[in-house]
Amino acid sequence: MRGKFPGRAECERHHRRRTVVGPGPGRRYRGVMTEQRPVVQTYTVTGMTCEHCVKAVTEELSALPGVDEVRIDLVNGTATVTSATPLSDESVRAAVDEAGYELVGGGA
Repeated sequence: MRGKFPGRAECERHHRRRTVVGPGPGRRYRGVMTEQRPVVQTYTVTGMTCEHCVKAVTEELSALPGVDEVRIDLVNGTATVTSATPLSDESVRAAVDEAGYELVGGGA
């Protein structure tokens, strides 16, 4: 059967899976943990006019659990948040409000 199936390392690269060694992100499937893809959500934030605004919103959004990256587009008034799991609109709204700005609508 060795000729029929590729080697373990080749198979793991092909399926982008790795053996479960302990707790961590990802889903378990027959002893193999598949890699989770990050969730990217974009929000419209009103009232930002300068780099101080960008810093304030970035700090508050970065403090949310699971957030890996925050990118602010000052010209378009958007905040793009990359996280391990989807964020609730309520938590994002509260963070933006804490920074002193307003979230318009929800994440897309």
